[in-house]
Amino acid sequence: MAKENIIETAVRLFAQKGYDGVSMEEIAKAVGVTKAAIYYHFKDKKALYEAAILSRLEKLVERIERIDLADPTSALRSYILTYGAFLQEYPCFASLLARELIDGGVHMHESFILLAKTLEVLTKIINAGIEKKLFEPSNPMLVQMMIVSTLLMHQTTYKVRERVSSFVEGYPLLPEPKMQKIAEDLAEKIEKIIRRDRR
Repeated sequence: MAKENIIETAVRLFAQKGYDGVSMEEIAKAVGVTKAAIYYHFKDKKALYEAAILSRLEKLVERIERIDLADPTSALRSYILTYGAFLQEYPCFASLLARELIDGGVHMHESFILLAKTLEVLTKIINAGIEKKLFEPSNPMLVQMMIVSTLLMHQTTYKVRERVSSFVEGYPLLPEPKMQKIAEDLAEKIEKIIRRDRR
């Protein structure tokens, strides 16, 4: 149980402060164990950080790989909704991943393999849509960037959005949309962008 507690605490702290902003001593104190107890499970901070990211990415990949690919249009929608639901369920992961992507992935190693697996599923969906003449030829990496950046930004920038919009005259004072609504709207817009018969 101690190992899981260490990982959960590390995810939260790394999400808040980034890799360089968190010390092993701080993690140990937050968990309520000694640094030696952490080093028993993880040889160094880098190993703990990787474990923290992998603990989330493995769950995401598992869900993404369960998507039924038979109908490319439905599969694309499911892909985006699955990603959105996952980030809603694990909000700290959105911050953690956003920080790491901004840093150029310098602290990620095995994690890139799992990120590639999500891109692989999206590539299969897009290629199947092209083959069935449902989608225009599209760059899967670009589509992935549109999906991930939109969902990460929504999950991690609420306070910034609130402050910026307060300076915009006539900005509609609507309820903040939930992640599911953002994902649904995004799925609709991306489908319009890449479908063959778009008008």
